Amino acid sequence: MIGERFSEFLTSSSAWSRLGLSGARRAYVDWFNRKAKHYHFDSPERWQSRLERAGLRVRRWRYYLSERATHAMHWSHYVSRPHLLFRKVTGRWVPFPGLMDRPFWVRRLLPYVDEPEPAAGSCIAFECVRSGAPALE
Repeated sequence: MIGERFSEFLTSSSAWSRLGLSGARRAYVDWFNRKAKHYHFDSPERWQSRLERAGLRVRRWRYYLSERATHAMHWSHYVSRPHLLFRKVTGRWVPFPGLMDRPFWVRRLLPYVDEPEPAAGSCIAFECVRSGAPALE
């Protein structure tokens, strides 16, 4: 689920502010969220309430994607742009499947995979069971 800090973490506001582009940042973040079809930016409690109304019981939740990892995820959209062209031409998304296994990429991406659970993140993962389902212990 998209968390309450997603838009804040998406791209550094300080960099935009230093350039006097705070308004442009807000417009960009709004555009990005519309394009990605992000509609709700809510706290874990608000998401939990929605899930419960849908007949689910939340066993636990946790944040993921720290601010640093959210920046990396965001900019990877633009780095991966050539894959869109490749898909249109060949019908496949990934031109060279083994490329991401190379040490160059592993060194750059592994810190985001291995990062400790953040105290606050841009997204929230929930573990739920159907209400009335037996407890798993």
